[in-house]
Amino acid sequence: VNHATRTAIHGPRMTIKQFGNRIFSHLPGQLGRKHKKRYYRHLTEGVGRQFESVLGQLGETSLALDLGANVGEYTAILAKKAGQVVAFEPDPYAFGLLKENTRHLSNVRIIQAAASTADGAVTLYRRHDYEQDPTAHSQGSSLFGDKANVDEQSGFQVEAVDIVAFIERLNRDIQLIKIDIEGAEVPILEQLLDAPVATRIGDIFVETHEFKIPELYRRTEKLRKRARKLEKPRLHLNWR
Repeated sequence: VNHATRTAIHGPRMTIKQFGNRIFSHLPGQLGRKHKKRYYRHLTEGVGRQFESVLGQLGETSLALDLGANVGEYTAILAKKAGQVVAFEPDPYAFGLLKENTRHLSNVRIIQAAASTADGAVTLYRRHDYEQDPTAHSQGSSLFGDKANVDEQSGFQVEAVDIVAFIERLNRDIQLIKIDIEGAEVPILEQLLDAPVATRIGDIFVETHEFKIPELYRRTEKLRKRARKLEKPRLHLNWR
């Protein structure tokens, strides 16, 4: 097997340091978590290639969802390949830029709401340094007030949409879902993977936040174990 084939199958070759991180990730407590974080960071390169591969397979009949679209960087990338893209963004400042940045994309539908496990109102928290650079720092807005880099006093109400119910109402296959929602990915995936509609989804690419939100650590690890057993949807938890 040549190097290119091996890399495509097994991911990037590990250095001695990366292999050490993998071994030491099994240690208990904070030391193990530190090495696990470093090991997962190594895996993002391979997941990035998988994202590009799935992206390249999208076509005119494909549907993609962008949960946590922010200002639309990935929304625009998806729109170049998929026939239709539905993008969710709750932060009003970021949504304004998303609207402007996707105005010319006729195949994009944008929704000003947080992806969640139920319809209604939820509290959105912004980063401590949000005002210094709202465009960049709006990426860190979260529904979790105990996320490491947010200000618990910054919370304000935004609309939330039950994503599982939303997908059920679409009544069609979804080829790709990108999720970057600063911790809310865990409860959504727990609910989604228990729903029959999950089998209508091809690939889900997720940026996880368990190292910034301690209460999600064990739940995210359970999702990782579950992901290894899934045939559909294919769940990629080390994206970005």
